[in-house]
Amino acid sequence: MAPRRRAQQSTARIRVAPQLPELPASRFHAGERGKPGPKRKLLGKQLRSTPPAVKQPRRSYTVNYKLRVLSWLQKPSIPCGPTRLREPTLGEAANRFKIPLPNLGKWQKEEREGKYLEPSALACRIGGGGRRRKWAEMEQTLYDLFRHGRAEGKVVRRSWFRHNAKQIYTQTYTTPDISEFRFSNGWYLGFLSWHKITL
Repeated sequence: MAPRRRAQQSTARIRVAPQLPELPASRFHAGERGKPGPKRKLLGKQLRSTPPAVKQPRRSYTVNYKLRVLSWLQKPSIPCGPTRLREPTLGEAANRFKIPLPNLGKWQKEEREGKYLEPSALACRIGGGGRRRKWAEMEQTLYDLFRHGRAEGKVVRRSWFRHNAKQIYTQTYTTPDISEFRFSNGWYLGFLSWHKITL
């Protein structure tokens, strides 16, 4: 048995660290930042590609899509006579892209004011917009109570939110009218979404 063990030990692989040549200094990044890219220009100075015609109306629009629609409004693309082209009207753009007419006028005003210069191309709306919450103080107290209960390992369900929300509402506001606050399905799902709560 001894000779076999010695034979197995002698045939074992030996790891050898490879010796590689040193890389030149030019292969490494020196840490210098390149020049920043050009700033976004107004549509009058730089036009964008035209989006295709829309069959189904959209519900949300990115800044990039808004700029492409506004760019199409400034391109002479509607036939006017045998050899002439004219710029489309707001009504023609609304029919082509299935966008409400007031939205186009609002987008033109915001683009002239420079509101689309700073946001990224994937942004959907200007910061600070939308309707504010009506019971923000009550919702914050309810959320803090929920976090405390979760930390203690309590089981939280929809009935727990309904009971505590109405109780906190009557304690938070001086002249509470419970008929104003309705524990609706829309408010409940919105509350879970705002605070990223999963049951």
